[in-house]
Amino acid sequence: GAAASVTADSSLSNSYATGLTMTATDAGADVTIAISGHTRVYGDGSSVAVTGGSITGLAYSTAYWVYYDQASRLGGAVTYVASTSAQGNVASLDRHFIGAVTTPAAAGAPVGGNGVRPPGYQVP
Repeated sequence: GAAASVTADSSLSNSYATGLTMTATDAGADVTIAISGHTRVYGDGSSVAVTGGSITGLAYSTAYWVYYDQASRLGGAVTYVASTSAQGNVASLDRHFIGAVTTPAAAGAPVGGNGVRPPGYQVP
């Protein structure tokens, strides 16, 4: 029970994404972050494929931390969330941190984000 929970929490907190790209693009009136499909590698050595997606309606020139919540850790299709608070990435035991990006200014060129590295946390 408790030991398995600690192991699972440690496996998630030491996880990272491989094959990930994240790009923030001016969509005309706001910003869209596009997240590629990637592989989530857990601290215990297991891995799952995660489907890409996007987050729309974001502010210009703003740092965002990107994550998804998934208790099952099965990968596949997930719902990505962008938070302006780095602390928001640790609010749930099922939170899978993807990375961080600072969105471009209005009419600015697309900006690439920084994916999480093992183990960890990435600053935009």
